[in-house]
Amino acid sequence: MAKNKNLETVTNEIDQEVKKATSHPVYGRFLAPLRLMVVWVRAVNTELREIRAYMNSDERQPATIENGEG
Repeated sequence: MAKNKNLETVTNEIDQEVKKATSHPVYGRFLAPLRLMVVWVRAVNTELREIRAYMNSDERQPATIENGEG
């Protein structure tokens, strides 16, 4: 869970800095694509959370030759 908090904290800090930078009248246009990076990072964070939850759940089956994982 601490890793999730770290990811969220870093992502929020990046988001705040990007918002500040993109609001600048001159540099804003050049830095606007960074907003896409923040969206992508948030999506990756969500996927990682889901993967971690699955890996820690009881739904996960052990790898065997029968199910093609071993």
